[in-house]
Amino acid sequence: MRALLGVCLFAFFTATSFAVDPEWGEAVNGLSVSLSIVPAETGKHPAEAAVQFSIRNSGRGDASVPIGLLMNARKVPGSFSLVSRDSDGVLRAVVYTGINGFEGTIHAWTGKLHPMETFTFREPVISYGRLATVLLEHGELWAEFRPQRGPDPTRDDCPGFCWAGTAFSNILKMPQ
Repeated sequence: MRALLGVCLFAFFTATSFAVDPEWGEAVNGLSVSLSIVPAETGKHPAEAAVQFSIRNSGRGDASVPIGLLMNARKVPGSFSLVSRDSDGVLRAVVYTGINGFEGTIHAWTGKLHPMETFTFREPVISYGRLATVLLEHGELWAEFRPQRGPDPTRDDCPGFCWAGTAFSNILKMPQ
């Protein structure tokens, strides 16, 4: 699987140009989302590439954003999902497989964003088991940001405006 993923990512990166500034999806309730696939560092295996998620507060006030979960010290992007559309128009979820088991404590991971502030984090591409297949299908890939439930505004981890809704990232088109 790692070899197949490496070949797919190599083809993707050699056929795709990267902009310095990320592309953004349309703002929803003052929040914009961006998705990109970042190549592995020079000298590393192509399978060590990363899926990069960015969230930008494009609103006028501060916003508390429910990003996902803190599982012990590990941050898990639970509010994000990847969706693909193949060349036949079929929609498919790209399942996050970065957690094989867990023991310990779980807390909400909420980030506070000031106006025009951006928060970016990366997950290894290998954490999304079907991503190699998606890249081979020459379709489209995007992120959906859907917090499972909004945080309670009376809790300490959600001061001020608590963001709720569904936001979509830019669409990555896989090279033909």
